[in-house]
This record gives sequence, structure tokens and C-alpha cells, in this order.
Amino acid sequence: MIDFQQAAAKRNNWGYVDFYHPMTEINLREQAKDSTFSLTPNDRVHPDNDGHLVMAYLF
Repeated sequence: MIDFQQAAAKRNNWGYVDFYHPMTEINLREQAKDSTFSLTPNDRVHPDNDGHLVMAYLF
């Protein structure tokens, strides 16, 4: 999905911000310390308030 989105953005001259890779890295790092940690706790896809804060920082 990420590759598709990035290709579509390039093909259509749209801006593209990769949230997936840095947020996954944060999740994995923090889950090594606390297995219940998640920036997407409700459905493992959509971020909660903490996840949105990380996205704003990355943006």
C-alpha cells in the first residue's frame, strides 16, 4: 500500500509524506520496552492522539 501511494503521488505530482516507516520504527522500539505500547491502539491502523502528535512532528 505504501509503495502504491508513493507511486501515485509521484505520477500525479502530489506531495507525499511517509508516516508509515518512522511510526513503525517508533512502535517497534517502544514495544520492545512495553508490549502494550502503540500509536495506533484502537485498530492497529488509525493513530490515536499520541499518534497524531507524532505525525504532526514528522510533518
